Amino acid sequence: MDFRTRSKQFVCLMAILFVCAFSASAHAQGLFGAGLPGLPSFGFPGGIGGCGERACPAGGLVGYIGWMENREGTEISGDTTETTIFAAFSAKHKYPERGLWLGLIGSGCLSEQVSLLASGWYLVPSRQNEVEIYDWGSSRRNWDTDLQWWYVDGLFAFGKQLSLLAGLRFDRYSNKFKNPSNAIAVVSNPNDTADVNSDGWIPLVGTQYVYADTTTNLTVRAVGFPVLLGNFKYREAVGGANALEGSGNWRGGYFLEIFGEYSKRLGPGTIGVFGRWNGTEGKTHVDIQALPLAGSSDFDISFRRITWTVGGSVGLSF
Repeated sequence: MDFRTRSKQFVCLMAILFVCAFSASAHAQGLFGAGLPGLPSFGFPGGIGGCGERACPAGGLVGYIGWMENREGTEISGDTTETTIFAAFSAKHKYPERGLWLGLIGSGCLSEQVSLLASGWYLVPSRQNEVEIYDWGSSRRNWDTDLQWWYVDGLFAFGKQLSLLAGLRFDRYSNKFKNPSNAIAVVSNPNDTADVNSDGWIPLVGTQYVYADTTTNLTVRAVGFPVLLGNFKYREAVGGANALEGSGNWRGGYFLEIFGEYSKRLGPGTIGVFGRWNGTEGKTHVDIQALPLAGSSDFDISFRRITWTVGGSVGLSF
C-alpha cells in the first residue's frame, strides 16, 4: 500500500470520526432534540464545561494500569534481491508482546477553547520467546526477548465537547534478543545477541468526543499519522565473531491509536475503565554492514505491530 493510498484512508477515517462525533455533539447540545447534561471541555477530571457553567475547568491527573496483548505477534523483517555476503536473502523476527502498561495523563485549560493534554506511559513487559526465520523458513533459531517500550506525548485540544487534536509523541522502543536456541541450518553461538531500536517522532492529529454528566464521563478519541517518522537501528551477532549492523530513518508506514474510557465521579476524583487499540507500521531502506568483514547489502526493512490494552483508571481533579 503506497503513501497516497494510506493518506487517503487516514483522511477518510478522520473525517468519518469527526462527522460521527459532530452528530453526537449536536444532539447533546440540543440541536437535534433534548440536550445532554453539561459536558466537560475535555475527557479528563475537571469542572463541568456545559452551557452556562464555567468555561475553563480545573485540570486533573489520571493514573492508568492496563494489560496489553498482541496475539498476532510483532514482526520485524528484512529482505533483499541482491546476492549477499550473508548467505541469506531474508530474515524475520516474529514474537508476541504482552505486559502491563502504567500511564499518567495530565490536563489543563489554556483558554475557553484550547486545552492541553500531556501523557507518559511505560510498559512492564512479560518475558517471551520468539523465532527468527531466515530465507523464508529454510533456516531459523529461537531467542529470548528483553523488551523496553515507553512514550510521552502532548496534545492540544481545540474545542469543548468535540475537539480537534494536534500534537507530538516520542516513542522509544527497543528489544534485545538473547540466549539463542534450537538453531536449524544457521551458524549460532550461545553468546549471540540481536538488538532492535526505534525512536519515533510521531505527529498526532485526530479528534475527541466527550459525554459527561454530574456522575459519569465517556471519552472516545482517535489520533494518528499516515507516515511513521523516526529512526531505526538493528544489530545481530552471528556465530560469535561476526555481526550485521545497519540504521536508517523510517520512510513509510502509518500510526493509528483509538482510545476509549468510561469513568464515574467519586468526590474530587474518578474511577473508570479504558481500552486502547494501537496499530504501527514502519518501512525503511537500510545498508546492512558485515562486521568485521568488508561488505554490505541493501535491505528493505519493515516493522509491524498491533496491540490491544484494557485496564482501569483513577483520577483526581484540582
